[in-house]
Amino acid sequence: MLKDLASEYAKRAQAKAALVSTSWHNDMLALSESIIMKHAAELISRRRQLTITSNHGLDDSRWLQDVECFIDGAPRNVCGLSGG
Repeated sequence: MLKDLASEYAKRAQAKAALVSTSWHNDMLALSESIIMKHAAELISRRRQLTITSNHGLDDSRWLQDVECFIDGAPRNVCGLSGG
C-alpha cells in the first residue's frame, strides 16, 4: 500500500508540473502575441525595409536578424525600434 501511495504521489506531482508548465507556456504565448500586435505596423514596415528581392531571389537575412533582436529583447536603439 505504501508503494501505491508513493506511485500515486509521483503521478500527481508530474501532472501538476505539466499543468504549471503548460500554464506558463500559454501565458508566454499570450504575452508574445500582445507584444507583436502592439508593434505590428512597425514590424511590417521594418520587414519591407530589410527584405531585398533581386534576380537571385529573396534575401531576408537582415529581416531575420532584426526579428531575433526583437525576440531577444535587445536594447531598442540596437534594434532600431521605438520605445513604447
